[in-house]
Amino acid sequence: MQSIILAVPYNPEDPVTSTPMYQFANHEELMKLVFNSLLLDTSNQLFALSLSTLVSVLPFALPILQNRVPSLMVVLGRAVCWRDRHFVDAGRSSMSAVTRTPPPAPSCHWTVATNSSTAAGSSPRESEVVQSTLIEKRVVDLYLINLYGAWPSNVIGFTRNPPEYLATQRVKPVYAVEWDEVWEPGVVAARLLPLIVDFQLHPSIITFTSTGELQDEKRWDKYEPSEFVSMCHLMSNTKEDSMFEFFKMPAARLDPRAQEMERVPTEVTGEPDDIGRLKEENELLRLESLYSERLRKQLVHRESRLCTPVLTLQT
Repeated sequence: MQSIILAVPYNPEDPVTSTPMYQFANHEELMKLVFNSLLLDTSNQLFALSLSTLVSVLPFALPILQNRVPSLMVVLGRAVCWRDRHFVDAGRSSMSAVTRTPPPAPSCHWTVATNSSTAAGSSPRESEVVQSTLIEKRVVDLYLINLYGAWPSNVIGFTRNPPEYLATQRVKPVYAVEWDEVWEPGVVAARLLPLIVDFQLHPSIITFTSTGELQDEKRWDKYEPSEFVSMCHLMSNTKEDSMFEFFKMPAARLDPRAQEMERVPTEVTGEPDDIGRLKEENELLRLESLYSERLRKQLVHRESRLCTPVLTLQT
């Protein structure tokens, strides 16, 4: 296996381009490998790893990934289907309720990584319905949140009719079949709708078509990576306590006395369980309100600082 080393010289005038994430996205061969894997491989472990990598890279490399947006949408179509049902290797025709992938087009020259090739002996049984874990589902959620924050009109356009969207963007099929045979009609919308139903209306959906959105490259000058991530989560109505849940480790219960205290009746503690829960929920709502207001002020302040007035009233 060939090793690729990224040299990251620090540029104090543009620290974003000095980050490993930006250098990774700017490496043509690396990104080609990641996209081919996300589009063609059926290994569940490899897909989760590649998608996590793309989620980490995306906020740092929005201008670089602008010309890859149609491919990002195809990955989204695979991801929202994979979120509910894992991939299966070719030949398991008797399995139901799974996500299938057509073979790659001959022009791709790609050897598909399967479940059996990446983890021998761990392939599912014929009658087993393969469910995704909570962490894997969260990766898909974060990917959708980032895509909606960056290119919402393209997300909507692709969801409505994937074959028509890809034909409009002149994307050649990467599979041995045409685009209208990759997904059943309406399946992408059915899988994505529950994930996006609570999202706020993005202004770009009103001001840009999917094609016009791809031609507007100057808007990325407005955002630092951290500001872009904050904006994306604000648009998705993500609560503060769950925004970074994917990166949290479960707390270890090392003190056995804590478990005993949980069994103490409410008559002994003197405080009913429902009152304690109400206090906790009230505190979470207060923190969420403060956090949302802080994000709103940051965005309003930055937009007002960057935008120039276009109309002057004279008396």
